[in-house]
Amino acid sequence: MSEKIREVNNWFQEMFNEAHVMHQKTWNLKTHDVLPKHVIGDILSMSDAECITDVPIEDINDFLNDLEIFSDIPHNQPKNWRA
Repeated sequence: MSEKIREVNNWFQEMFNEAHVMHQKTWNLKTHDVLPKHVIGDILSMSDAECITDVPIEDINDFLNDLEIFSDIPHNQPKNWRA
């Protein structure tokens, strides 16, 4: 295998590893009882639910994981969002 092909393979492997880490879920709540009040308020303000238990815990986990991924990638944020 040529050196150039080896470099490309290494680059692809690094990108795969980074993507895998980025897509691992860090939020895996089992119950609504552990949600902080400010998170409950935020979720209720963005949903049609009247009570936090009306929102499936899986949806809450997905929402929190998506927020975390988005906030960890500053180049995805519009320039005027940066401090």
